[in-house]
Amino acid sequence: MWNVFLAFEGNEMVGIIAMRKPQHISLFFVKGNQHRKGIGRKLFERMKKDYEIQEFTVNSSPYGVEAYHHLGFKDIDTEQTTNGIRYVPMKYTSFCLE
Repeated sequence: MWNVFLAFEGNEMVGIIAMRKPQHISLFFVKGNQHRKGIGRKLFERMKKDYEIQEFTVNSSPYGVEAYHHLGFKDIDTEQTTNGIRYVPMKYTSFCLE
């Protein structure tokens, strides 16, 4: 099962985030000319609202590591390569005291 959120500017899709079970981000893209406008953060914050447990994982491309760090993700291992795909395993954990 997937949980998918899209961002639009007018009729144009400019961003997507998709979560698969258990809570692993499998897609997270923002159109290049829309970078650094807060679209990715808004998608991530909206997606988080659907999950009681605020713990998420992702296998980030080396290009995306800095963006994930800005969202609060931490590296949980060094860069790896599987079937020619380079990635950094990362995790986000937020503890809310209410």
